[in-house]
Amino acid sequence: MPDRLRLARLSGTVAPVVSLGCILLATLLAPWFSWTDDALSELGVTATSAVAPLFNYGLVVGGLLAVPYGLALWADTASRSSSPDRGLLDGLAGRLVAVLFTASALSMALIGVFPIPARLSLGGTTVEPHFSVAVGFYLGLTATLAVDGLRRVRQAAGQVALLLAVGHIGYWLAWAQGFRLGPGLAIPETVGALALTAWLWGVSPSRPAALSRLHRRVLRSD
Repeated sequence: MPDRLRLARLSGTVAPVVSLGCILLATLLAPWFSWTDDALSELGVTATSAVAPLFNYGLVVGGLLAVPYGLALWADTASRSSSPDRGLLDGLAGRLVAVLFTASALSMALIGVFPIPARLSLGGTTVEPHFSVAVGFYLGLTATLAVDGLRRVRQAAGQVALLLAVGHIGYWLAWAQGFRLGPGLAIPETVGALALTAWLWGVSPSRPAALSRLHRRVLRSD
């Protein structure tokens, strides 16, 4: 089991490298793409974007690689909850973080599965699920950061997680109020993805031991 958990943590750590790497490469290979005027999802429109396979498959693979990290979060919470200094509420909050993160990872994968204007038939009704899964991803990642931050609010890591959640929400609110470089969604979308990556690599409770040691070393050097 420990080996499986280590592999799950590693898989989650690699996930942003795949997803963000494919997104960045897609933007570089699409000269028409504008960070200020376009949404990232426009890179995945198969009818108009030559880089759609790179963008969409990058999200699918990155999302699936992130799912095991949710299982690691759940398993780690279960083991810590048996400690006498951990309460029931702490254990439930930890499991909620695991569920929210897993839901976010699956939502990211589904963004690639259902690019604009993919349609899905449900009970005789045709829907375009792209918007729903995209919103689910950003709401899920914000909730992951917020719940983890509130759970560990007395720790520096929890405070950073909460700050990332507030910063993400604040950026979207500022964007909605017109404080932006352009009408495109690409920049606020990337801010959210980077906030989740910062949490995953920097302060998440199940990050690999090597990243934890690096984090402690950086803090000591400051």
